[in-house]
Amino acid sequence: EFPYMKGMSDEMRNKLTPLWRSYLPKLGTQFGGTETRFSRIIPIQEEVESEPGVLPYQKVYDMIDRAKAVGIATCACRDMERSCDAPREACMLFDETCTYLVERGFGRYLSKEEMKERLREFDRAGLVHQINNVQERLTFVCNCCTCCCGLLRMSLEWGNPPVFTGSGLVPAVDAEACSGCGICVDERCPVGAMKVADGVASVSVERCIGCGLCATGCPNDALRLVPVSGFPEPPATTSEMGMRILQEKGKLETFLEVLKP
Repeated sequence: EFPYMKGMSDEMRNKLTPLWRSYLPKLGTQFGGTETRFSRIIPIQEEVESEPGVLPYQKVYDMIDRAKAVGIATCACRDMERSCDAPREACMLFDETCTYLVERGFGRYLSKEEMKERLREFDRAGLVHQINNVQERLTFVCNCCTCCCGLLRMSLEWGNPPVFTGSGLVPAVDAEACSGCGICVDERCPVGAMKVADGVASVSVERCIGCGLCATGCPNDALRLVPVSGFPEPPATTSEMGMRILQEKGKLETFLEVLKP
């Protein structure tokens, strides 16, 4: 990803892009375990701030506030594919990852308020917000489109649904406020989970990933996100997530063997 983040010559781009396009679908089949997911969808916090039952790790602004350093870099996936007009500077970085990349010229620092405003901008642009699937702290926020971004395409195109988990939230429809305009269906939902029948929107809970784009794009405020029951609690830390995935794949013992001095 780094050459796309920092910029490269046309010659290097022409060599690297076919290799990455060949590699990503293969890599995508290996992400996540049988139960533990690598990443998690999260909506902007305005959509869940006042909802009872929403947990701390479902509030992205609060997680940003806990970070020591925040920054942003070019989305390597979007810069490679160039399939849409969505913002390319959209890969959000945190703490040690942020410091490492910014100090080496791959990104730039933001203030926390700037980062929250950029998230709102990306939401208005219809991008899905995806984070590392842990409770402890943020490592990244990817702001994803379905045409370019690897994490979404791993699930939607390349046959690896377990790569990410939904937000644990789904839209509830206020039938009286809904005008049946179809914006949620035609312009906002990235996974085809919304439909309009008899002039009222409805959601397929099985397909919904809880990104909240339908709610933020509704001109009548007819949709709000509510928690779903049975949502799996994310691993506490990145280390725990990695161990879980290795164990579910039957590779934990081999990994621990490699770590022995």
